[in-house]
Amino acid sequence: YAVIGSAFYCPACGQNSAINTFEEFIKTTYSKLNNLDRINDAIENKDDANRIIRSLLESIPNDLVESIQCLSEAVYDSLPNKKILKKNLFQRIDDSNKLWKEAVGTSFENWLTNDEFERMKVYYQRRHLLIHTNGIVDEEYLNKTNDSNYKVGERIVFDQKSALEFTNIIEKVGEGIKKIMFFITGNVHLQFKRYNEDRFLIYAVNYIEKCI
Repeated sequence: YAVIGSAFYCPACGQNSAINTFEEFIKTTYSKLNNLDRINDAIENKDDANRIIRSLLESIPNDLVESIQCLSEAVYDSLPNKKILKKNLFQRIDDSNKLWKEAVGTSFENWLTNDEFERMKVYYQRRHLLIHTNGIVDEEYLNKTNDSNYKVGERIVFDQKSALEFTNIIEKVGEGIKKIMFFITGNVHLQFKRYNEDRFLIYAVNYIEKCI
């Protein structure tokens, strides 16, 4: 069998590219975070070690957002009531939250606690700063997050604790999205099973009629 859409389970190989890719990325991220001390110990020049570790940590927010975006796009594309989406819609929390709620009746608010959902919003905005302003806080960031830890012109700190918390949140969101995919896949397999049963009944009726 061919894979039934990029998000679907393949009956022949038992693999699912969208889910496997997401799960592998989450495992890799945890491995990075769990081995920061080893990286630090392996580099003699501690200034270099700090720069490398900071660069690694600050790459994680964008990688997490892109990983959940890819999973979301793959699963959403498999929905029977899907719509044509604007580019990078799943990089915007409010838009993607609304889209999931309209499409399947569940969303971030169901998959996360209120505190986790609010922290997710903050981390998305910090990711935006790291990508577009080299981490320098601007008025837009403060207006969107009400983050009292920073002032305009200061540089955000994205440390190991922040990276671990954000990874945990994205993993939970991924679990919610994967449940949608499993539900869709189950329905597809049920329909396929019924299709084969119907074909068998038609064959049996035709064979009996010929014998008569």
